[in-house]
Amino acid sequence: MEKTQFKRVSIGNTVKVRFSGGEIKEFKIVTTSETDPTNGKISNLSPLGKAIIGATKEGKIKYIVNGKEFEIEILAG
Repeated sequence: MEKTQFKRVSIGNTVKVRFSGGEIKEFKIVTTSETDPTNGKISNLSPLGKAIIGATKEGKIKYIVNGKEFEIEILAG
């Protein structure tokens, strides 16, 4: 995936995140019409996408899915 440097995450950015269980994944934030989770493209309107939009590089953020809170750490952009 194409890597770009950014101050705040926005649509089109690719970010590497660490989930609370230690798993590290890379996602590209895209619009709903471009969503393709199997290829690492998540919608800006998904719970994770909404949480990541506007976050700063190397920041920790929380998001909620089905009433359960999760935390991820943005490692790189």
